Amino acid sequence: MAVSAPRFTKPPAIRQSPDDPTRLYFECQVQGTPKPDITWFQNENLISAASTKYKQTVTASTGNNYDVVYEISDLGANDAGTYKILVKNKAGEVTANVNLNFSNEDESSTTNGNSADGTAPTFIQKPIIKQENDGKRLIFECKIAADPKPDLFWSRDDVPIQDSGRYLLYCDALPNSSYVACLEIDDVNATDAGKYKISAKNKLGESNAHIQLNLDNQNQGAGGSGGGGRPAFTQAPTVRMFEESILLEGVCTADPVPSFTWTLDGKAINVGTKYRQGILSEGTTHRIFLEIAQLTKKDSGTYKLTAKNVKGDSSATIQLNIEGINYKMPDGLAPSFINKPSIKQDAKTVTVQFDISADPTPSLYWSKDGKELLNVDKIISRIDRAGANKYTVSLDIKNLAASDAGVYKCTLSNELGTAVANIAMKVAADKASLDHVDRVAPAFEKPKITQDAKQKSIKIECRCKGKPEPKIIWKKEKTELKDTPNKYKITKTKDANDTYIFILEILNATSTDSGIYKILAKNDGGDSQALVNLTVDGDNEQPKNEEEKKPKAKAADGNKMSAPVFTDKPKDVVATDGDKVLIQLKVSGTPTPEITWFFNKKEIKPSAVTNESVYEDEGPRRTQATDKPKRVSQAKLDVISENLSSKAKPRERKIRDPLEIHTEPLAPIFIEKPQNTSAKEGSSTFVEVVIDGNPFPKVTWYKEKVELVQGVKFKFELNPTTGIATLFIEKCRQKDEAPYGVTIQNEHGEVHAEFHFYIKAAKDDAADFRDVLKHRDKQKRKKEEEEREKINLKPPQIRTDQPEETGGDENGNGSRRSSVMDDRRPSLRRVDQEGLLKVRRDSKSRRPSLADVIPDWPALHKVKRAEKEKETFIEPLQDIKCIEEDGEITFTCTFCKPSVRLRWLKNKMEIFHGLKYHFDTNGAKQTLTIYKLHPDDSGKYFCRVNDVETSAWLEVTPAKPLYEFYKELPAKMEVFRTKQTILECHVNDPNAPIIWYKNGIPIDVS
Repeated sequence: MAVSAPRFTKPPAIRQSPDDPTRLYFECQVQGTPKPDITWFQNENLISAASTKYKQTVTASTGNNYDVVYEISDLGANDAGTYKILVKNKAGEVTANVNLNFSNEDESSTTNGNSADGTAPTFIQKPIIKQENDGKRLIFECKIAADPKPDLFWSRDDVPIQDSGRYLLYCDALPNSSYVACLEIDDVNATDAGKYKISAKNKLGESNAHIQLNLDNQNQGAGGSGGGGRPAFTQAPTVRMFEESILLEGVCTADPVPSFTWTLDGKAINVGTKYRQGILSEGTTHRIFLEIAQLTKKDSGTYKLTAKNVKGDSSATIQLNIEGINYKMPDGLAPSFINKPSIKQDAKTVTVQFDISADPTPSLYWSKDGKELLNVDKIISRIDRAGANKYTVSLDIKNLAASDAGVYKCTLSNELGTAVANIAMKVAADKASLDHVDRVAPAFEKPKITQDAKQKSIKIECRCKGKPEPKIIWKKEKTELKDTPNKYKITKTKDANDTYIFILEILNATSTDSGIYKILAKNDGGDSQALVNLTVDGDNEQPKNEEEKKPKAKAADGNKMSAPVFTDKPKDVVATDGDKVLIQLKVSGTPTPEITWFFNKKEIKPSAVTNESVYEDEGPRRTQATDKPKRVSQAKLDVISENLSSKAKPRERKIRDPLEIHTEPLAPIFIEKPQNTSAKEGSSTFVEVVIDGNPFPKVTWYKEKVELVQGVKFKFELNPTTGIATLFIEKCRQKDEAPYGVTIQNEHGEVHAEFHFYIKAAKDDAADFRDVLKHRDKQKRKKEEEEREKINLKPPQIRTDQPEETGGDENGNGSRRSSVMDDRRPSLRRVDQEGLLKVRRDSKSRRPSLADVIPDWPALHKVKRAEKEKETFIEPLQDIKCIEEDGEITFTCTFCKPSVRLRWLKNKMEIFHGLKYHFDTNGAKQTLTIYKLHPDDSGKYFCRVNDVETSAWLEVTPAKPLYEFYKELPAKMEVFRTKQTILECHVNDPNAPIIWYKNGIPIDVS
């Protein structure tokens, strides 16, 4: 349930018990969520809750309304005074005052009070106040003992009241020479407040009594909800983010216009260059602003707004967290003046008026001669809607005096811009007039953006009306823009009726030109600014060899020196192990700058691995004869093979010292890039990178150019202190094998790096190395196999006889074809006979492999992957029938495996976790709980996992109506015979069957 600040729906009223004059009641009704706490004060002194003299009763009424009754027993003279009720919850607080006055002037009588001829008037019941017709009628009632019947005289603030118009005076006789005297006031309003006096007089004497009518607690004097009376906040304060400031805005109803104060964590806020505050009235609704500029973390805290007028006060609070607010420029229209200010005068009140256009509704501040106008008794600022996005702004100046002459400054602001008008007013002989009426403050129309795809340029066009001609400044973010060759072109064209067209043309537009542009216009009549949000798509970017938009060093002029500036920063280079890498950049400066290279923040010195930096003029770089790739040494390859073939060790997380603290902006950089990674199927792994930048970069992970979302499968971790960013991959599967990427970016740039992730079959470690090689050399092996298939091998010819000796010389030297049997290798026939060789005889088959020839040669076996089991619900949803009184129900189902991403739907429409629906997962068991059952909850519910779903019906039977009285008939009521009597009670349902009884017998009202 939404939190709401307390407010009075029925103001406090005084009721005295007719049976017991020593007992008195204060009654009111308050509203608020959560239930507010209520405290009472007498003459600013807290009344103890433990006192037996006072008793408070709080009863829940309809919705979030509460009826409050405060009883005072043993009533005495010491109980007179001002009573204050404080109603408070965590959203705010509200107070109201009630004056209780028993003053009874002693009778002034020329004769004895009691005599044989009768009795002088005496008040046997002090005046009390009653309400009728929802507070629109007030009745002052008192009882008097006198003989003969006295003459009665009523007055307010010593002004006699006549029995006519809204006032009705009457006196009815009671037994024992007593009378009831009444004063009725219809259509009560704020002017009826005051001190009322009744004088009773006969020939034996005179008696007087007083009662104070204080409308501090009553809207429009009658406690209605029409929006007036004591301040009451209709909603909690809101936060609006401007380009360079934050606006806190509270809305309350009050009549008259309230004064207000802002505090931060209990400390008063001083208005100045950092804080501006104002109030804008629309009827009895008032919008109160506090604008905070020059934002810092110290501006976070609890802000409290207190509004106060003669009828009471109210307050509301808001918690502000600067770090949690980002400026996003909405669609709309910056404030703009439609016409010149005009002035009109009615007696001593002067009204300055003009029309504006804006969307959203702007904040408004008035100042005179540099000082803010916050005296609501003297100055009232009003705004009235005049149409779509159009308003009429008025400034009422009461009790005109010569000191009211001066220059009034009106400042209008919203999320899209600001408009300021300077209004000079002079006062002569109690007559006010405007000075310099020929001046027109700058007023912008909505800016237009046009794009020229051929010229690759973008134009921002702003039409501005002003007199004299406004001076213009263009800015991007906080940087002023001026005419720049090949980049910015600023033009101005005069149109009719003091209208000018200002154009900013952005040449060779790239995505770096995206951002918020601002145009500022100023003349003697005032100043204005408008914001333009420009987004340049990547399609409009220039070829990569063109220079990006960067601050450029000024060209050398003679012997003039200039600081080094990077005109073309180094680009990322992707290379394979052993390749030679060339990193290029462009830098300008006079004299020639010295270049120093760093790797992982360590200086690189020229060596056999790195060459010295080479300076070249502008233009393409020619390939040098020394640019030959270097081969990786065999020793290095051996190390790689040995490491891969050895048994894998558990990977450990990186441990690093904290990064250096940067005081200047720094584009994102990879200190350590991601490495290719492999993992066994079914296991979990991680990939780490080390990054740096100022501000610290945002990290985005990708799989095959699709951005990853954190969840059960992928989890992210980022440590800005050490710069380590980690991607965790849970329960690796074959489908996870793919190229991955990581992008880091901040407001100064963006860098991307890629890596591969391989999946190894869950088998022995000896085969893991071959599995990695299979992926690493996949393309190479495929090509070799294709070449081998093209070769037509002949079947091996196996000799069946022994070779014959061809003879030799006497010295035993045989011929070239002869050999000794013991020295010859065994023939293929002998090997075949020993069962050690199995040669396939098909001439079109492949060559024999070593695994075919040599026994026990390890062979790679094709991975046998388990077939994916069919997903299904083990326990499906079951239909449920219930009644509304049950309050809540729970659907339960069980899926075939845990940790799945599922969705719940009602009638094919997805529902989400919240106050109404609650999702829970316990392993493979899924539950949906529906709270606050209602017949509208009936329908068909689905639980869906991928393409598998289960469903069930819910049928909610409506509850029987429960009728109750939230305002009962009075226990006892005194009426007059000659007057109409109304018995009134309230029921919670207008359709409730009603039967009236008298003495237990039904009354026929037909």
